[in-house]
Amino acid sequence: MLLQMFWETLHGRNPFPPDGDMALPETFFWVAVPAYWGAGLAAAALAYARRTQPAVPEGCSEPSSDPLASRAAC
Repeated sequence: MLLQMFWETLHGRNPFPPDGDMALPETFFWVAVPAYWGAGLAAAALAYARRTQPAVPEGCSEPSSDPLASRAAC
């Protein structure tokens, strides 16, 4: 969608011309589309980080907040 918006704008056309029920200004789409993709990517990155976080071995406390800390002491 962003590529289409850039392409149409570079060629002097409004990527989202007013159409009957939908008469939103072009500025709305330049804010809403990147925000939508940004929120989706942030949610996916958070889900991936939580899913791939290493498990804490039994007998160890919670993982350190320092990503460089060694877990060999457990």
